[in-house]
Amino acid sequence: MQVQKRPRYLRSIFAAALVLAVVVVIFSLFFMPHLRRQALSDLMHYKTEQVMNRFASFMEPVVNNLLVLRRWGEQGILDPSDPSLLGRKLLPLLEVHLTQISGFMLADDHGNSYRLAKEGDTWIHASGPEPDDPRTSPWFQGAADIIHDEEIFWTQVYRFSSNKDSGVTASISFHPPAAEGRICVAALKITLSQVENMLAALPLGTEGRLLLIEEDFVRDFTRFRPEEPDPSDRSDLTSMSLLKEPEVASGLSAWQDSGSLFGSPFFFRSRGRGWWIEVGSLMLPDEAQLAVLLPDPLLQSETSRLGFVMLYSALALLAIVLLFVLVLYRRFGREAGAAPARTRYSEASEEDIRALIHKGESAELEFKSTLRWNLKTGKPDKKIELASLKSIVSFLNSEGGTLLIGVDDEGGILGIDAQNFRNEDKYLLHFNNLIKQHIGLEFSQNLGFALKPVSEKKILVVDCEPSEQPVFLKHDTEEEFYVRFGPGSRRLPTSKVLEYLKTRQID
Repeated sequence: MQVQKRPRYLRSIFAAALVLAVVVVIFSLFFMPHLRRQALSDLMHYKTEQVMNRFASFMEPVVNNLLVLRRWGEQGILDPSDPSLLGRKLLPLLEVHLTQISGFMLADDHGNSYRLAKEGDTWIHASGPEPDDPRTSPWFQGAADIIHDEEIFWTQVYRFSSNKDSGVTASISFHPPAAEGRICVAALKITLSQVENMLAALPLGTEGRLLLIEEDFVRDFTRFRPEEPDPSDRSDLTSMSLLKEPEVASGLSAWQDSGSLFGSPFFFRSRGRGWWIEVGSLMLPDEAQLAVLLPDPLLQSETSRLGFVMLYSALALLAIVLLFVLVLYRRFGREAGAAPARTRYSEASEEDIRALIHKGESAELEFKSTLRWNLKTGKPDKKIELASLKSIVSFLNSEGGTLLIGVDDEGGILGIDAQNFRNEDKYLLHFNNLIKQHIGLEFSQNLGFALKPVSEKKILVVDCEPSEQPVFLKHDTEEEFYVRFGPGSRRLPTSKVLEYLKTRQID
């Protein structure tokens, strides 16, 4: 039986591919505005993910370690009256996990306090009395007021009493086990310079806004530094002030009108100018939400050449498809008409198989005496099985070929009787299992095999059509790649496999 190496309707396939390519190009050009808007939305989402990830990596260690400090406090580990124990316990935590922190404070409602300050890369105990009573500080009062809620309290921007720096403080309160009703507060200080360094790394440009949305107010991180920090002034941070700004109010309104979806960018207009907003949920205990606002011109500037690129790409794609189809048609059209057909010997007559054996082994023909039986030892041998499988893999990875099992190197007909299978069905089942285990059933479409009578004996004839996908021989934990080299199979090292696949052309 003869099989053609290429489909009979190759010309029709190429014509259909050409029509499809033209339709795709026209469709892309027609929906160019939509594609451009989608590109802007994708860019906004990408920038928001960057902001969320960098912001979370800065803030989450503060929140998580404050929760650790609360547990320690409830276990009696944090005690302002035992400075030596506190230092040994706290320094590893601060040096390894809280590099963005500039100070630690611990105080109770009796006036006892303990402080650590960071100077350069070194943490030192801030000895001496507090400049102010810590119980009057915003971080102590705010955390003490919500002790029953087990929440973290964030101060507004204020000037630290211990130095000239300004910043915010995150604090958490707890009841120590030794004194019922006593309140202690642990706090971590973050300077404005540390926050600004974090913000400078965010892709917000000069007009982008970063809003932290909590239950009762909105905090604007991009307008974090007031001219004169005042702990009682919330005008630069609270929702009352921010929601009067058209961009913020319109953006949050657009998000709420859309169903308050997280992770989806939304376009809106404010004062005749386009803006984008996306809101994400931070993985923090208080379920805060982070909103990113970016002006549309910022995104447009990064995709200003998108329209031209898409147009030129569509035209280039059309030209490439036309050229590619023409080359394929001219090449395979000639080969389909000129290339000789390959004989499928698993369906051939005994006379054809005899003629094939008479030709002897070649690049497309190989003989194997047995499928599994070692004629020298008289026992089944895995190496014998793998030898036949190597030949099959090499044929699949090359130009195809035929393997005859039950024929010795000189062309003598041995048959399958000496291989100790109970019947022919068991023989074929074993061969099929070898293909499944060591090559893969996905390559069965490239194989044809049958037991054929020759000289009153049966031999296994295996036809192998070249595979368009690389084929590996799997055994133990290894995968090996074989190709035909003359009348034998050669294993290629891993470094050569990719090079071979690039240069190989399946006829």
